Amino acid sequence: MKKPVLILLCVTLPLLSGCALQLAGIGIAAATHGVFSDPDVNLKEKSYAAADLLTQNLNDSALRRQVLSIHNPLTVLMKPLDELDHTGITSPFGSAVPEWIGLRFAELGYTVFLHEVAPQGNKKLYPSPPAGAKHDLLITGTYAVKDQHVDVMLRVFDGDSGQVVTHFDYAMPLSREIKKLAETEIRIFRAN
Repeated sequence: MKKPVLILLCVTLPLLSGCALQLAGIGIAAATHGVFSDPDVNLKEKSYAAADLLTQNLNDSALRRQVLSIHNPLTVLMKPLDELDHTGITSPFGSAVPEWIGLRFAELGYTVFLHEVAPQGNKKLYPSPPAGAKHDLLITGTYAVKDQHVDVMLRVFDGDSGQVVTHFDYAMPLSREIKKLAETEIRIFRAN
């Protein structure tokens, strides 16, 4: 009688370990979400947490498995986040978030192009990619500054098709640091 029990355990153990891994991933994601609401956690740490959640979503997607079989490592182009209500306008906040997300992606083994999110006056920090270089993924999005918080909407696009591969939306308390970074330049437009 002991042999069937042992066989049953051998069959169910891999299934249980798969469930445990999924539950661990859910637990990590839930714990990471607390990072965004904690006013004591700085913007860089919140951006790293967002990058970790995006990479977790990419690891779960069929597209990443398909692309990985062709390209290794994946190349990622980071673009600034636009203000939600003013397309094409960004701020230091709109560049800082994708810069830090890109740096985290680089730590995780991706090839990342950060030249479009380089801090103002420091474009030499992240050189442009070689001529003709393609990217597998494009990460950009929007943000909206509210009275008490800022909403961030990140999108990861397939470099070839332009389709959204994954996304992550979150809100953070509007700290003094974020409020200062989110200030945009005043622009005067001339109406004809």
